[in-house]
Amino acid sequence: QENVQVVGELPNDVFETSGLIFFNGNLITHNDSGNEAVLYELDTLTLSIQRRVTVTNISNVDWEAISQDDEYIYVGDFGNNVGTRTDLAVHRILKEEYLNSDNVTATTINFSYENQQMFENNGNSDWDAEAFFIVDDRIVVLTKQWQSLGSVAYEFSKLPGTYVANSIGTIENVGLITDATYDTELNKLVVIGY
Repeated sequence: QENVQVVGELPNDVFETSGLIFFNGNLITHNDSGNEAVLYELDTLTLSIQRRVTVTNISNVDWEAISQDDEYIYVGDFGNNVGTRTDLAVHRILKEEYLNSDNVTATTINFSYENQQMFENNGNSDWDAEAFFIVDDRIVVLTKQWQSLGSVAYEFSKLPGTYVANSIGTIENVGLITDATYDTELNKLVVIGY
């Protein structure tokens, strides 16, 4: 991590930021689990809040990540530390609606992991996730495996519906992935974690 520079502190309202995208000249972020279903638009230089956009028809169960494509902003509501959730989701918001209103609605893409059989709380699990990205017509979620310290990539459609996410690959000994972005032009995936 060479040449990392502090650019400022986030506003108090963004006390548990959990995802970040750059859209329409600003940064967009959100808070983590149990907080309001609000997207915060931040100035890139001052980090001050320019807008608060409320997603009126969903709640923030455990929002962990945010991504985008040309038409939509996607919010990953799939935090699952202990592996008990059966309501994993990605919510999508039409960018046109986001640009024109401070109150928006989302459509939901529900999913489950194809090979998760157990949903008991046995402590931190391998079924948590804090990272995803969009590629073509698919959503790819990268798990945060608390026990195995690796990650499995699962994919499913980015269209609203209910899906069983298919495993498409494994990253061994990568640690705990907490976010990711995919550069389509360079065909590069960048992950961060610990």
